[in-house]
Amino acid sequence: MSPYHDSQDPETEIKNLMKKIGFRDISVKVHELSFDFIRGIDEFSDMMKCLNPFEGLENKWEDFIADYVQLDPNASTIVYQLLVVSGKK
Repeated sequence: MSPYHDSQDPETEIKNLMKKIGFRDISVKVHELSFDFIRGIDEFSDMMKCLNPFEGLENKWEDFIADYVQLDPNASTIVYQLLVVSGKK
C-alpha cells in the first residue's frame, strides 16, 4: 500500500519530500482513475485472493466476498488515484 494512501494532499507531501532531498523542477500530478473488472465480481474476487492481507481468511473467502459485495454493490469497479512524479537532481 502506498505511504500516501490516507494522505489528504499527496501532491504537497511528495513535493516537500523531493525538495528536502534535493530535487528541483518537480512535477506531481494526481489522476483519478477507475478500473472495471470484465468478469465482474468473479474476477474481482480472484484478484483480491492474491492481495489478501488477512491471515486465516482462506477458509472464509467466499463469505468475505459475499459480505463485501453486499456492502459495496460496485465492488467490481475500483476507483483509485495514480501519482505521476518527476523531478531533476
